[in-house]
Amino acid sequence: MDHVITMPDTAVALAVRRQGAGQTELSLVSILDGQIGDPVTWAGRIALDSQAAPFAAVADDIRAHLGDGVLAIHGRRGALPLIRAILPGWRPATLVDTRSLARLVRCQSGPDFTPLRIELGRGAAARARATARLLILACEATAMCSA
Repeated sequence: MDHVITMPDTAVALAVRRQGAGQTELSLVSILDGQIGDPVTWAGRIALDSQAAPFAAVADDIRAHLGDGVLAIHGRRGALPLIRAILPGWRPATLVDTRSLARLVRCQSGPDFTPLRIELGRGAAARARATARLLILACEATAMCSA
């Protein structure tokens, strides 16, 4: 592998789960020195005209948990647009898409990520934990592949 992806000292994994009738869960999991913390989850009803409205009351809390460092997401379609609607102007220092990272590692004869697939039927907290595990495993795999 040409590049080693170093695991950051701190990162946050973000996941969203949209359910029927506009119900949405947003979950964050902190990663500190390779250890995955407990998820923090918020829920709200999303209206078609405003994604941010149900989360406006907790936007400061969400912002505090996000920090400004490394943000890990799994695919860019769900979590990123929602967090940008809730926190306009907020940007992480580094954004890592674990879906793209896993594909890169897999293409380089890396480990099998199948057991860590992020299942669509699972809640946001489970998805955030799986995203955190994928980030850690992919960073470890790039280090092994380059050795």
